[in-house]
Amino acid sequence: FILLILLSINSVSAYKWVCLTNGQSLPNASSPIYTCRHDLCQVCVTDISYPTNFNKCKDSQKCDSQIGDTDITPPILTINSPINGQVFNSRMVLISLSSNEQVSFYYKNNGDWKKIANLMSSFSREISFKDGFNSITIKAVDKNENSVEKSVSFYVDSKKPKILKTFPKDYTNGSFSIEFIEDNPKNLVLYYGIDDINYGVNQDFGIKTYSLNLSKCYYNKKYICDAKVDLSDFDGKEIVYWFKLDDIAENTQESKRKNVNADITSPKILNSDFWSQGTGKDNKNIYFNIEIEEENFAGVLYVNTVNLAKKTICSSLKDNKCIKKLSFKKGTNILNIYVTDKTGNSDSKRIEF
Repeated sequence: FILLILLSINSVSAYKWVCLTNGQSLPNASSPIYTCRHDLCQVCVTDISYPTNFNKCKDSQKCDSQIGDTDITPPILTINSPINGQVFNSRMVLISLSSNEQVSFYYKNNGDWKKIANLMSSFSREISFKDGFNSITIKAVDKNENSVEKSVSFYVDSKKPKILKTFPKDYTNGSFSIEFIEDNPKNLVLYYGIDDINYGVNQDFGIKTYSLNLSKCYYNKKYICDAKVDLSDFDGKEIVYWFKLDDIAENTQESKRKNVNADITSPKILNSDFWSQGTGKDNKNIYFNIEIEEENFAGVLYVNTVNLAKKTICSSLKDNKCIKKLSFKKGTNILNIYVTDKTGNSDSKRIEF
């Protein structure tokens, strides 16, 4: 009887067939040696569920049991690049993805899904995006159609700022301006002073800087920005100036350097009796003889506050004097006399006759 039992035990096979469905693994999902990738898989296994040569199961009934865990867990998706809110200065943006299992990667940018990788655990490649704001959705799908989606937003600014013009050309009393085209300006700095190797930035007689407030610039398809700086240290000297413009993607553009004369001293009318009126039939005539102190003379003009008439008296000087005869209509005339220099500084007097 004992012998019969032993013979019966020895006749039991240590191998068997198991049936798996798509996604089930052996010996288990956490330590897969074999994973079924079809609707149905018949596998020969040992008594501890390890796959083995199918010939060892030739005497066993097929699919006498079913083991393994069906995969219903979505993959874990990590977006390494781009980072949410990141700004790129190139349209080619690195898309770097990883997953805890093999997946197919897709992305969507205001359109249909685009497949970018098939059954990979990681993906890294540059993809072209349009300039401006981009909001994309990434999807990872595993072999059992479990999926996960994540969204990320970023900005592309591949165009360098374009500086159109700067002002002044020859003279300045501390007024500077710039016109430029840029969708996303970040920093605008004016550099001005004496460009000499013996001077450094922010030294009294070296190159100084002035940061402009972009929110105060005028904008209509292009930016127009003005700056007013103190040129006391450079009055009467030739200085150099330029602008440096940065956008949010760290694209940088500098304007051409211009040499101009700094002049913050206003012209002076030296004589108080600089005009006289004719008598008799010459009563309509006013005789001007204005002594002027100014190296960068631009002109002498008047504005009649009665009728708002405006006229140039002198556009040049002779021996630092403006000598002119002008005729006026009958009636009261109140004139504001302006002497201006090439930077816009002026001196003024009022006369009435």
